[in-house]
Amino acid sequence: MSESIVSNQREETTAEKLGLMKLEEIMTLFRSLEAPSFEEMEGEYDAFLLDHGDPITNLISVLSMSNPLTTGRWAGKAFTAEYEHYGHGYNLFEKFGKTKRKLRMRTEIGVSRFDQKPSFILDYTVYDSMLGMLNTVDEIRKVGENIYLGVGTWGFTKKQRLKPLPFCLQGPKHPFVGVD
Repeated sequence: MSESIVSNQREETTAEKLGLMKLEEIMTLFRSLEAPSFEEMEGEYDAFLLDHGDPITNLISVLSMSNPLTTGRWAGKAFTAEYEHYGHGYNLFEKFGKTKRKLRMRTEIGVSRFDQKPSFILDYTVYDSMLGMLNTVDEIRKVGENIYLGVGTWGFTKKQRLKPLPFCLQGPKHPFVGVD
């Protein structure tokens, strides 16, 4: 894909268009984007999953992120700066009409495992949680005003941790509150 096509695609991309893109297109776009500034990633963001490459992986992702009996429906992520170069955040889940804030992560600008360029990194391994035990690390890049493209990874081998699991963030919609 030429740089001018990628540039035009970036400028025209909305959350709705991200939702229609296939994994290969999403990752091409991701590689063309830049990391958001550390300071702009403040507050609570709405979120939704994007294409993960095949129907089975898409179904597994939906079921694992939105289980009404356990976590509830995954609704977003939140971030705040703790120090000059790193901070922390959490995930938001909706369950029985209430918002639950859990599954913390450490945040910082770091190097992407997909293209070695800067990304806003969400590292779950520093906290004692299921996502930490699964070696979960997400990366965020800015698409446009209040639209961010995230790529999650997890696994026990390098190959597993290179399988992209994309999602979209919109916002911030609300101020950072903190985990429950």
